[in-house]
Amino acid sequence: MSEHRPRSLTVWWYTTPLGAEAGALRLGRLHAQGVLTVQEAVTVAWLRGSHAPRVKRARPAALRARHPGPGVGSLFAAVFRATRSPVDVADLSCRLAGTGIDREFLEEVLRHARVGTSELVAVSVGADPTAVTGPPTIGAIAFPPAGRWSVELTPDAPRIAAQVLEDLPLSGPARAALKRRAARRH
Repeated sequence: MSEHRPRSLTVWWYTTPLGAEAGALRLGRLHAQGVLTVQEAVTVAWLRGSHAPRVKRARPAALRARHPGPGVGSLFAAVFRATRSPVDVADLSCRLAGTGIDREFLEEVLRHARVGTSELVAVSVGADPTAVTGPPTIGAIAFPPAGRWSVELTPDAPRIAAQVLEDLPLSGPARAALKRRAARRH
């Protein structure tokens, strides 16, 4: 039934590398409580001293992908990994035409991606994830997001994102990891 309800792509930006992990934990709790349904979530951590961001599926079991094959979250994970070779935002936004993701959204999200920060990228159905109030916490430490962007995805977004992902110039290890994840979901 959720296929007919609007899907949102939301990106939260945190000023610390741990912020996205805290956000993923909170998102997992909201998912478990039935506040919203998370279809896909990835965290991106930009650690000091590393050459590339650490990109991974959000940890809580509640946030594991709920649909087969790579989707919009996987596409954003690949885009963040590709930061070593600059992403042509104009080209990417053209390829994503018909998804609900526009050039302004991509530019804003990628403009904030830098060392010492993190992002939580989630595709959800149901409640507007940007309406959730209060900062996520790990223990007694709060990690309020410094930025938040959201777009409503079209029904064709997962299919288009999967095709764009296939066409992205990924490194051998990144492409192999993506194929392993897709095979595990089938």
